[in-house]
Amino acid sequence: MTSVAHTTTTFQVDREQSSLRFVIPGIFVGGGILLYFILNLLVASSGLNIIAVLGALIGAAGISYFAEKYLKPRWPSSRVLEMDADGMRLAKNGQLQVAIGAGDVPQQLKWRFEINKRARIPKGWWMLAYGLETEDRMLVVYTFVSPGHLAASALADDFTVLTGKKARDKSAAAGATLRAAGEDRRLRAAEEVRWVAGAEMTFEEFQAVLALKDKLFPEWEPIS
Repeated sequence: MTSVAHTTTTFQVDREQSSLRFVIPGIFVGGGILLYFILNLLVASSGLNIIAVLGALIGAAGISYFAEKYLKPRWPSSRVLEMDADGMRLAKNGQLQVAIGAGDVPQQLKWRFEINKRARIPKGWWMLAYGLETEDRMLVVYTFVSPGHLAASALADDFTVLTGKKARDKSAAAGATLRAAGEDRRLRAAEEVRWVAGAEMTFEEFQAVLALKDKLFPEWEPIS
């Protein structure tokens, strides 16, 4: 996070870039092949050299691990979130993608859901998203956070939980209000925007965005 001329605060977003996600597996595969050939020359074996295979896999895992640790902070994202008295803006390579002006008075959307499959984000963590919606634009930033950090932050109560289809059907059968159903549809539409064009941040920066938003735009109200 950097401040420009003491008026515009800039957050680097999307640090887990898709390009880096392709590079690391490539390093693993390339490093594994190279290590296998080296170990195969050093360790004599007839047929498939199991020792060389195991050594190559372990070595490639270590190489890719340290490569990711080294590259991640040095592989800058081309996308930023800017905040100042004029509003909030997402830009990529200097080109504006979406902007919410201070005078737009957008509706604020806050939602979350639990990660239930182990992937890049650990199972059991939470996704938290914050969206600003006008009639024709939506800006969404989001983060991932562990259950412990979420509980310690006291943010959980401010974010509506998105549930699965079975839970929604059960809620509908129990006579959910039209207002609740309408809010659920809006949040799910916002989730689609997040998936396609949302900006990922660290949890610390996400909290900083919410705090700065409250300071700059106290007139913006949450969805009602």
